[in-house]
Amino acid sequence: MTDPTTTTSSTSHRFAALKRLLWFRRVSEWFWNTTHNGLAMAGIGVVSVLLVLASQSAIREPVETRLLDWLQTRQDERLSSNQEMLPEPTAADRVSATLPAKLAPHQAALSKWISRYYRVATPPINVLVAEAYAIGERTQVDPALILAIVAVESRFNPYARSPVGAEGLMQVLTRVHTDKFEAYGGPLAAFDPVANLHVGTMVLQECIARAKGSVKRGLFCYVGAVTVDGTFYLDRVLKVYERMQKVLAPYDLPPYKQTLAGIAAQRAAAKRAPTLPATTPSPRAATDLSQTSISPGKRVSSQSKGISDVLAAN
Repeated sequence: MTDPTTTTSSTSHRFAALKRLLWFRRVSEWFWNTTHNGLAMAGIGVVSVLLVLASQSAIREPVETRLLDWLQTRQDERLSSNQEMLPEPTAADRVSATLPAKLAPHQAALSKWISRYYRVATPPINVLVAEAYAIGERTQVDPALILAIVAVESRFNPYARSPVGAEGLMQVLTRVHTDKFEAYGGPLAAFDPVANLHVGTMVLQECIARAKGSVKRGLFCYVGAVTVDGTFYLDRVLKVYERMQKVLAPYDLPPYKQTLAGIAAQRAAAKRAPTLPATTPSPRAATDLSQTSISPGKRVSSQSKGISDVLAAN
């Protein structure tokens, strides 16, 4: 038989535990409701304050300035700490020059001739000659033609400037072709030899296209000979071109689409053509010529004779 005292004690313990559990649950619900609503109110308050500050320019602008300065400072510190300091480029790295051994034989020969004839240093000329041939392979413009234009326009002076504003190796009008220099860093790139070589070739191609494929008339357009005859410019370019062709003659080089080779060959053929001796008229032809020629004081035509008789009669 169960003891009533033991049963009553067990029941009272279970009731006390249930009471404590209920109290803990109520306290938890109160804490959740209080903190949840409190965080929501705090968030609403923060958003309201930010909206008010954002609407006040006098308060917003100084805060934005200080915040941006702080972020910029943090970014600079991170970049300086994460990146290693790169060494300064040497003079050899900055200059556009190369050795003749790095060129093809025909390019080295042409560069040597240009260096001697125009009294310029060979290493930077090596770069220009190699670049001219790279442009020629891509555009089918004869590299010797490009270099001949450079010789006539600036004598290989990359800092040359004409009174009308043409600048650089190929004397490009920078103010007219500003858009073409954008890809090379802007108008000041006109004084970069390689950039000027590229832009000058583009201008030459446009002129040849306007001349319907005629390199001769394209050169007239390039020099701006619109209202005058541009033969003087063509003769100067041809003279340099022919000299360069003599240097390149021992080498078997591919032909180019846009070139002066045809005009140069015509001029060479004209120089080699024998001159015909002066022919003397036959005696009969001389007699006939003397009978029909008008000598001073004598008229042989019937109209002239009649007029003379009238004048004599008067």
